[in-house]
Amino acid sequence: MPKLPNGKFHNTANPLRIYAKMEQPTFKNRQARGLPKVDGRTREGRIMRAFRADLIDFVGGDPDVIQREIIERAVWLQLRCSLMDAKIAAGEDTQYDSATYLSWTANLQRALCRLGYKENAEVLRKKAELALARAYGK
Repeated sequence: MPKLPNGKFHNTANPLRIYAKMEQPTFKNRQARGLPKVDGRTREGRIMRAFRADLIDFVGGDPDVIQREIIERAVWLQLRCSLMDAKIAAGEDTQYDSATYLSWTANLQRALCRLGYKENAEVLRKKAELALARAYGK
């Protein structure tokens, strides 16, 4: 590690590119929980933004505080699962990765169920069954 003129060592590690430095919390910034913020210009940032918008539309466009937190957790879990999908597809996964992936997917499923996905899916299924019954004259 190279030394600086003052005798201290300089950290030469490169920061992760997908993370940006967290700005100071403000009252307008609802994401002020100390979590790293993904740069929206990266591929990961665009995926997260699109998934977040889909979930907000799914809950009706104006989520309450609890729904907003569940959505944020689901977005982060979805990003992690997507990154792990790429690792699995490349054949670079380990046994630890498999266990971690299963944990993340189960947590993502639970988060989506808490948003009402299961209930909404049941309503959509019943509507589709009624439409099929009407189409066949039953």
